[in-house]
Amino acid sequence: MSFSELVDVVSKLVTIAVGLLTIKIYFDNKK
Repeated sequence: MSFSELVDVVSKLVTIAVGLLTIKIYFDNKK
């Protein structure tokens, strides 16, 4: 795997993680 591919995968994972964290915080605050 090349470095650019690794960066692409990591950036996708970070985006997903941030999205899930945002949703979790949103629902925690609604209670």
